[in-house]
Amino acid sequence: MWVTAHGLLPLVDKDRGLVWAGDAIRERVAAFDPHASCAEVVKRLSDPGVSRVLVQERSEWMPEGVITDVDLAASVGIPAVTPTRQVA
Repeated sequence: MWVTAHGLLPLVDKDRGLVWAGDAIRERVAAFDPHASCAEVVKRLSDPGVSRVLVQERSEWMPEGVITDVDLAASVGIPAVTPTRQVA
């Protein structure tokens, strides 16, 4: 499970001594084999509530990384931030 901003924001005003890390978890982990196609990952990232996927060959092995929609966009040449016009 992932901790997300949506999970952390409701905890901001609470006493930190009374909040557990697990309280911030809001998203299930979707895992993919490192040899999965980008199309498979894009399809999963399109599912509601999925903002990242874990890259992991076997569930008992250490993960190799995390892929987000920004990573996929960068892999096809789309910049993560759209440049704006320079101010003189």
